[in-house]
Amino acid sequence: MLWISLALATPCPESVAPADFTAELEALWERGATSGSAIRTDVLALQARIRCLSAPLDATAAAAFHRNRALASLAAEDADVARASAAAARRLAPEASAGWATESPAFAGLLESAPVSGPPEDLVTSLAARVYTDGTEGARRFPGEPLLLQVFAADGEPVEATWLSPRDPTPAWIAFPPPGCQGPIPTDRIVEHAQEAHTAYEVLDPQGFRLALEALAVELPCADRVMSPASAAVVHRLEGVRLFSTGNRSGAVRAFQEAQILDPAYVPSETIAPEGSSIRALWDRAGTAASAPWLPIETPAGVTLWVDGLRTSSRPATLPSILQATVNGEVVWSRFVPATVPLPPLREVLDLPEGEVAVEAVTPAMALYEAAGRRHERFRQRRTARGVAVVLLGTAVGTFMVNTLAAASFEDPTLHPDHVRSRARTSNVTFAVGFGQLVGGAGLLAWSELPLLDRVESREARRARRDQEVSEEPPAQP
Repeated sequence: MLWISLALATPCPESVAPADFTAELEALWERGATSGSAIRTDVLALQARIRCLSAPLDATAAAAFHRNRALASLAAEDADVARASAAAARRLAPEASAGWATESPAFAGLLESAPVSGPPEDLVTSLAARVYTDGTEGARRFPGEPLLLQVFAADGEPVEATWLSPRDPTPAWIAFPPPGCQGPIPTDRIVEHAQEAHTAYEVLDPQGFRLALEALAVELPCADRVMSPASAAVVHRLEGVRLFSTGNRSGAVRAFQEAQILDPAYVPSETIAPEGSSIRALWDRAGTAASAPWLPIETPAGVTLWVDGLRTSSRPATLPSILQATVNGEVVWSRFVPATVPLPPLREVLDLPEGEVAVEAVTPAMALYEAAGRRHERFRQRRTARGVAVVLLGTAVGTFMVNTLAAASFEDPTLHPDHVRSRARTSNVTFAVGFGQLVGGAGLLAWSELPLLDRVESREARRARRDQEVSEEPPAQP
């Protein structure tokens, strides 16, 4: 929409307090409750000031803005947006909406024809941003309804804000807020924040968990070195826990899946994911999820890309990743990329001149990911085989006990001759079944415990690992 573009392009002369913004909303409503055309221009002007708000609006104020926007859209003969705005206002403040309907016949008519709100969709956002949708902290959007979106940095400073009509796509800046780097930050310190978040979650300290994750997210764009795959796996596990705590289960599964690809041998502790818990079920579900497709990334000449610590020019399309770009061994761009979010053109974000773009068809990282996926698949298969082996060996014990009882009955002098043949058949069958269960269980158990299977690696993966090690060697000193 034109006015959204103007709102995002207009600088804020000064910040606007939420209380003052709410007062202006009510003043506009009093002037335009009987005629939407009287407030149309004023509503659009006030909409441009959303990005100047110094703090989040509350849900009632967001409902009031949707209320005013409904009348403005009705005056602009956009009945669909008008009804959708009325539906959003009713969802956020049902009692207040009933009162507003008594004050404005036009708004009452919109409420009568407004659609019922459906289930919300989770938005993918940056770890470094606090997102407020319709006055509530959290990244959710109700399909078919407008959205009042505000994004703040971890320190509370406004990043961006706008009003989105039902037809507008979610802007990319909620996933890539501008970094506030004052200089390079040691990667080891970023990893320490991950450990702090892990400890805080174990001791049930939600505030400490959140603060540690925010510190990690704020400093990640300033990393001085490429993160290792093991450190990236820790970040993805913590992101999965965070998404789970906010109710975003599909996002948690994606984060857990990427963590398991990078570190397939890791098993969450009982304090993080107890057996039988919902979060453990999501972790197990991630372990059996299908492999993600890969998307090529247009890589400018002279730039080396790293995805989760692995050299590559592709990334998993449906999984989150930590993407870093280096030039001559120096990290020049580092971001946490949420799942399914399109990347901005690297040439633009790196401010590079036009030139040849190099895109590798097959990358070392893809080979390493494939090898990691195969190792994870073998790990999952052996874990399943181990469980089946225990069941078979247990049933074999029971079967041999039945066989022992049947064999002992032959020596019973009170046994009727007619039952001797049936006892013999029972003894033979139970022995054969028990022996088969014993052999099968022992074979599966031996297969599941073979340590050599963990060391099987394809020639391509070994070559990719050598290439990566060579690429990480420091340049020779003159």
